[in-house]
Amino acid sequence: MEIFEKIWKGEPVEQCHYIEPEISYTESCGCPFLIPVDYRAVARRNIIENEKRRLFEEKRVGLESRLSSARDFEEIFRDAGEYFKQLECDGITLVVYSDDAVKSGEYENFDSYWERKENEPNNDVWMFMPFHYRDRSIGFSILKNGKFLYDNPYFYDIQSLLNRVIWEMYQRRCYIEANRKLDFLYKRDALTGTYNRMAYFELAETISRNCRILNQDCVVAFFDCDNFKTINDEQGHDKGDEILRKIGAILSDTCSRKGGAFRFGGDEFVVLYPLEDDETADKIINRVNKRFDDEGIQVSIGTCIMAADTSNKQKSLQDYLNMADQAMYENKRKKRMLHGSV
Repeated sequence: MEIFEKIWKGEPVEQCHYIEPEISYTESCGCPFLIPVDYRAVARRNIIENEKRRLFEEKRVGLESRLSSARDFEEIFRDAGEYFKQLECDGITLVVYSDDAVKSGEYENFDSYWERKENEPNNDVWMFMPFHYRDRSIGFSILKNGKFLYDNPYFYDIQSLLNRVIWEMYQRRCYIEANRKLDFLYKRDALTGTYNRMAYFELAETISRNCRILNQDCVVAFFDCDNFKTINDEQGHDKGDEILRKIGAILSDTCSRKGGAFRFGGDEFVVLYPLEDDETADKIINRVNKRFDDEGIQVSIGTCIMAADTSNKQKSLQDYLNMADQAMYENKRKKRMLHGSV
């Protein structure tokens, strides 16, 4: 009031004028304290609480950084568990419903879990928070004795963070699985289940290169079903499809993981057989022929050996495929001479 009075009277006023503050502490209802207040203790407590909040926020930001770079669900839950170990709580449990494939960690039957909890002393405080993915709930978290919530009520921020990173990881897995299925459909023959011709041009060179690196010989085999047109004409295309499926299954079963069986077109198949230590081309072909004989299927086969030694490095995979193709047609020609038609 003194300043306003001087201004009113036109008297000079100092540019800076300091007023002694008076702090009045009251209850939350507005009533004054009835006991003396240690103002220094209050200020000290406020400073300590602010520092705790700052450290809490730093840990939360650090958790977000680690979770964002997590590569799988196991890493997400491990980092989250390590984070909660630093807080004033006795533990946290993350529960995901079993009908969703988004779970990690040790599994415990739901009924046995609650039976065990009921037998524990009833002096614990449990807080349940649901996990939501868009418009559906897929689980919940259980926080045990979260003492840190009294001073830092930011658990919802952590819960939201877990929601987000788990959802993003789930979406990534869905995309990876979808791409895997698309890649499977792109490279597989729908009728026989073998690789298709498109996959041959992508995978055959890799198989050939691996054999050369491992100094491993590889059998290149060309298969052609005998009298296939006659079977289709006289017994129907369903019978023809059945035979092709059986051929594809036999070739896939007899081929090692290092090799590959490919439907090259129509009733023609190509197989690459990397030879193991005790295997020979004759053993493999005899094993395949026995399977064909058991199924009553007649197939003409042509083979050649793609050797791993340096003398054949000038030959390409296509050269070996052509050699196997010519050998197959030579066998078919011999059958025609013996049986009249093949």
